[in-house]
Amino acid sequence: MIYLTQLLDKPVIDASGEVIGHLSDLGVATKEVFPRVTSVAFEGKERKPFMLSWRKYVKEFNPEEIILNKDWSELRFSLLQPDELLLKRDLLDKQIVDTQGMKVVRVNDLKLTESPTELRLVGADVGLRGILRRIGLEKILDGLTGLVGYRYPENLIAWSYMELLEKDMSATKLSIDHRRLHELHPADIADIIGQLK
Repeated sequence: MIYLTQLLDKPVIDASGEVIGHLSDLGVATKEVFPRVTSVAFEGKERKPFMLSWRKYVKEFNPEEIILNKDWSELRFSLLQPDELLLKRDLLDKQIVDTQGMKVVRVNDLKLTESPTELRLVGADVGLRGILRRIGLEKILDGLTGLVGYRYPENLIAWSYMELLEKDMSATKLSIDHRRLHELHPADIADIIGQLK
């Protein structure tokens, strides 16, 4: 497993070995149960933004770098499609309505699963572990809790239990399985809505 915040700002390298930019975001196709990463957004020279198709151009990746299969001059840039969203821009630090816990939580990181050729979004880390990972203190937490034989749990909400409530990504809010709303008491729904303001 790999996390979005581990990939951000890592170098994007073309087939000749030249660093052509640094990863700024990943695009995913939202219509899939576990959305596949479809595009790579990066900042090139002079912080100019670019976006490439993951399927067409990514040769390999790891938490340290994204390696492309073409030279800079052969790359053709793409646009985000209507059913796609950007993980950092549209989800990271946004709110999720947890209808099971009847509370609003914040997306601290995004967990991805990897195969040799693709990445898929698994879920949103809404716990302390996600915050500590972002500021580089997750290993310290593991060291301290490991001394007493305990591992601090990850607080993950699976993507398959989330659904976009608003298509306007400037104010993205997600819901855990909206079909469960009919099971909630109206006072609980009012409580959740009040937390979103």
